[in-house]
Amino acid sequence: AWLGWKLNNKIVIKTRTSFDAGQTWSTTTFIPHAASTYTSADPSLAFDSNGNLFLSYIDHSDTPIAGGVYLSKSIDGGLNWGTPVEVINVNADVNQYPIDRPWIGIDNSGGANDGNIYITTMSPNRVGPTAPFHPYFMRSTNSGASFQPYQYLDATNWLAGNLISQPMPTPAVGANGTFYAVYPSYLVSQSFFAQYIIASSTDGGNNFNYNTVFTTSSAANDSLAKGGYLLRTNPADVNHLAFFYIDNTYQELDIFMRESLDA
Repeated sequence: AWLGWKLNNKIVIKTRTSFDAGQTWSTTTFIPHAASTYTSADPSLAFDSNGNLFLSYIDHSDTPIAGGVYLSKSIDGGLNWGTPVEVINVNADVNQYPIDRPWIGIDNSGGANDGNIYITTMSPNRVGPTAPFHPYFMRSTNSGASFQPYQYLDATNWLAGNLISQPMPTPAVGANGTFYAVYPSYLVSQSFFAQYIIASSTDGGNNFNYNTVFTTSSAANDSLAKGGYLLRTNPADVNHLAFFYIDNTYQELDIFMRESLDA
């Protein structure tokens, strides 16, 4: 799935599917806008344990401010897509516009929350959002038919704070169904240094526990850098997590990895 141009449709999400491990690909399918004035961005894909494919993406307009994050489901591997469901509206948290960078994770554990769909977002880099800033968490417990109201992913003593205006969460779901997400934080009352925090939930997002991934005084300070980061879980070891990020510890930007062996 990617961002592409379609005549008279502005930017749309386009998809192609391979059923032979990437040797050949289907013709391009595009995802219709929720409204003709919208433009799309930030597609993210995940399969559930039954082979259903889910696509989350932004579809919105700036003038007037409308739209949100949507989820579409495919039961044939991405050749056809169902009617989109709204995950979170751009006006759900007043003036915070919490629809940027939607990432998706699905519980495929076979446990009590198997099939739960989790999507995380943040506020965009634009005029409007005001401190304190938060990472956002949404979940569906009915295979994407609907989503429950958003929650802030951060919490007291584990807040993202007032200085990082886009505390993007990167989510992952463990083989045992545990939900994880890492987000950045800088709030001096919590830590003198900036830090990455990991939130985890073993009950489908009803309750969260928090730990510090690490604290840092350095950053990806190149204005041209895409300062993203990524969390992954090991499907063969429920205690093994890996976190990838960009940092200038050695006076230039490098890719780093940190691991946890105790969940």
